[in-house]
Amino acid sequence: MSHHVVDLRRSDLVRSSTERTGPPHRVRLRVRPLPRRHGSGFVERADKFGFEDRLDLVMLLFELVSQRRVKKWALKKMVVQFNGYKKKLDTLFVKEKKTPDFNGPYEKIKDHWEEFVKYKTSERAKKRSVTNKKNAANKMHFHTMGQGGYKAGRPKWEKWENDLIGNGIHQR
Repeated sequence: MSHHVVDLRRSDLVRSSTERTGPPHRVRLRVRPLPRRHGSGFVERADKFGFEDRLDLVMLLFELVSQRRVKKWALKKMVVQFNGYKKKLDTLFVKEKKTPDFNGPYEKIKDHWEEFVKYKTSERAKKRSVTNKKNAANKMHFHTMGQGGYKAGRPKWEKWENDLIGNGIHQR
């Protein structure tokens, strides 16, 4: 296994991490959103800590970065990957009324497949999907700032404003 030193401030961290970790095959498919409580998320506690340990094997961290920050960042990225993975399974198999060949990447989901399909075809899941589609249709302003957010945007905006002022264009 090759180790790479990763700086959390670099923009290519997301790309480099997702390339190495791949799809999250080790989280059980039966994990579904539950009401949030203080200090808990949607993935079972045992699965969260197992991922953190495996991620530490891949990333040799700078001493300045706290473990809490790394864990929080890793869990955010894994949630995005896992949701995408479940969405892919739903699109390719559940909606097409097919069953995957439980070999290769789908080998570990065999024990949980029935429950996953049962949940995805339940009234609760369909109702939630309709609600989410309505909310998405109401969305007027989509996020277009990129990964840097305000931290990266403010210096650019100030530069653009100073360039306009330097060219004799003033705000009314």
